[in-house]
Amino acid sequence: MARPQGLLVDQDDISGFGHQHYWLRELGDGWQLVETSGWKDPPDLLEPAAALVGLRQ
Repeated sequence: MARPQGLLVDQDDISGFGHQHYWLRELGDGWQLVETSGWKDPPDLLEPAAALVGLRQ
């Protein structure tokens, strides 16, 4: 879940959460939720989450 400029599935580094996007839901006020799967289960979300919000160094 995020509040991006544009579509969440089009953001850089979203593939870190998984490559298979099932659906994107608009939650209102710019918030979006994407359901995705792929790489490994359970996923390591620390690095992709930091990249998505611009905290990666």
